[in-house]
Amino acid sequence: MRRDLGEEQVRTGNKEKAKACFEASYQYYKRVADLRPDEPRLVNDAALLLLYHLHRDLDLAEEMFRRSIRLGEDKLEELGERPDAADDPSAQGGADRWDYYAEATGDAYQNLALLLWEEQKTRPRSRSSSRGASSSIRAARGAT
Repeated sequence: MRRDLGEEQVRTGNKEKAKACFEASYQYYKRVADLRPDEPRLVNDAALLLLYHLHRDLDLAEEMFRRSIRLGEDKLEELGERPDAADDPSAQGGADRWDYYAEATGDAYQNLALLLWEEQKTRPRSRSSSRGASSSIRAARGAT
């Protein structure tokens, strides 16, 4: 798709061409994700363009990351335990498939975490809610 071209444009300092490449890439990924709605990798990749490159529609990106996570977890549950290809070479295909969905799910979790972290940094908080958050963190860690 055009994401690599957009990244090259960023490196050369051409922000307008980069944005056009990222926008085109998003449209392609979104279309493919719409055609394969059960594919967590495609849903995640479309959403990451919104987050990392276009910096827009972050509510939609969050929904897409969460959907990708659900799809990946459902697929991993359906697949069950990861086959051990070391003991059974014929199980390599199943192990590779399990790894694919595990990686897609993990990537979606990582992207969602970054989105929520970025959102939290930009959201103004009152002083009392900040103290409450600190107390909650200390309590979760078992400190006083």
